[in-house]
Amino acid sequence: MLAQTGPDLLPSTAPLLSLDEERALATTYAEGRHAAAQLADGGGSGPAAVVVLRRAIEQGDAARACLILAHVRLVTSIARHYRGRGVAEADLVQEGIVGLITAVDRFDASHGVRLSSYAVAFVRRHVADEVSSRRTVRLPPKAERDAVACREAADTLQRATGRHPSAAEIAQRVGLTVTLVERLRAADASPLSLAAAAAHVDVDAQSPPRDFCSGDCTTTTVRDAVATLPSDERDVVERRFGLDGAGSRAAHVVADELGRTTAWVRRTERRALRWLRSHPAVLGLQADGR
Repeated sequence: MLAQTGPDLLPSTAPLLSLDEERALATTYAEGRHAAAQLADGGGSGPAAVVVLRRAIEQGDAARACLILAHVRLVTSIARHYRGRGVAEADLVQEGIVGLITAVDRFDASHGVRLSSYAVAFVRRHVADEVSSRRTVRLPPKAERDAVACREAADTLQRATGRHPSAAEIAQRVGLTVTLVERLRAADASPLSLAAAAAHVDVDAQSPPRDFCSGDCTTTTVRDAVATLPSDERDVVERRFGLDGAGSRAAHVVADELGRTTAWVRRTERRALRWLRSHPAVLGLQADGR
């Protein structure tokens, strides 16, 4: 097995491992780690013993490489679920590989668990942490995983029904409360520039709009422009687009927070965005292509 799947094998061509092959490789890697510990402690009664230990270490390193390469497919599969979150897929895969390596180094085949099942949690944690670290407000690991679960459920329901699913439908599928699903979807929203938002005043008020972009110059310009709005309109825009730091919210959520009707929130938002679209600072952003 080691001769066929050495460390130089490309991930795309690394074969899947059977249960017996996986256990054999894991055992060989464990023996290599034990040999390395013996050699570090001055083990080996002579040159011949040292040669044996070094050979075991080399075989262990080769077995480790085989285990890693054979499970790269698992990493790429998990990384695909986090695409479009502001992180390049190559970076997601790279972080997932780090998690996979951690899992391989901690794996014990004697427990009767397949490496793929054991490694999933490590890979997901590293990929989710990478996505979360790129957010303006970082989500805790569990919230990040729940947000991904909501997104996957929404995609599945949309393919099945041909329409955007409601928060209640998503909540039922993932086993969370409707309020938590709404908050997670708001926190999981992709960035959007004010120029784009103001140019499309007929934004769907049934779902939360995407947050404004967080570039330094653009953020300052956005906040300065929004600050000139009347208090009611400013409150709506800040809550709808997450400028208050709590994430963007759906129109009916904002209505509940302000003690108003959803229709009032929609009218106020449209009025504010029409005015912002003609604001000199926003026109400057559009001219700059932001």
